[in-house]
Amino acid sequence: MKGTLMKKLFVLLLLLFTIDSFASGISGGASTAPCDNDTLSKYTGTANVEINWEPNVINLKWYDGDTEINVANASQTCTYDGMITVPPQPTKLGYTFNGWKIPKYDFSTIPTNASGTNRWAIGWWNNADYCWYDTTTGNAQNVNCSSDETYNELQTHEWKVRYEHGDLYGVGGCSTTSGTYATSETPTIGTGQYCWCKATGYKATNSGVISKPSSTLSWIFSYNAVYTGTCKMVCAANCANNAVYNSAFRTALFTPAQ
Repeated sequence: MKGTLMKKLFVLLLLLFTIDSFASGISGGASTAPCDNDTLSKYTGTANVEINWEPNVINLKWYDGDTEINVANASQTCTYDGMITVPPQPTKLGYTFNGWKIPKYDFSTIPTNASGTNRWAIGWWNNADYCWYDTTTGNAQNVNCSSDETYNELQTHEWKVRYEHGDLYGVGGCSTTSGTYATSETPTIGTGQYCWCKATGYKATNSGVISKPSSTLSWIFSYNAVYTGTCKMVCAANCANNAVYNSAFRTALFTPAQ
């Protein structure tokens, strides 16, 4: 009897040490998750969690002056934490190639008195991109993200507004920091219910090049979305809407940080 009991105990211990454990994790697009066993893989006590960052992939276009040039696939994208594969050096009779550069533009010279005509934006909802489109003669609407090639220029939470003088590019960010409408601050961008906006690029109508700001620009407060999930879905669209219709908001977007 004693030998049989010891064998049963040994088998039981062996089973305990060989059962696989599975961690469900939290999806990358989730803004909240329940503190239960399905999420944390334990019922009581403390749990160790780890941030799982994924770098943004940026679409690239290369220009020789204002003329876009064709490049290899490896040069068409880059990531924030990776290397850029530059295309072969262009040649021009009588000139020496001096390297690639990012064009800069003085945003304080962009007109602020004229409203925009079109706006595009990409939000995040239900773990997927949520694309918006609007004109001054229509209502904002959710559209298929492949319905317009403009969305190929934008990443999640980015927006674009068209004016007669050119196209403005920007980004929306959610924060736990509130603010005053159309004024600058230094919020911590990540999650939260408060929507902030920043201008990031400008393409004049007579140019095919998207230029970056020549001076550092600030985050501008837009509105209180009440819920974190709502902010992630509509913040970029709200930024674009303000950039279309509100001259004070445009002035704030274009003013260099102090």
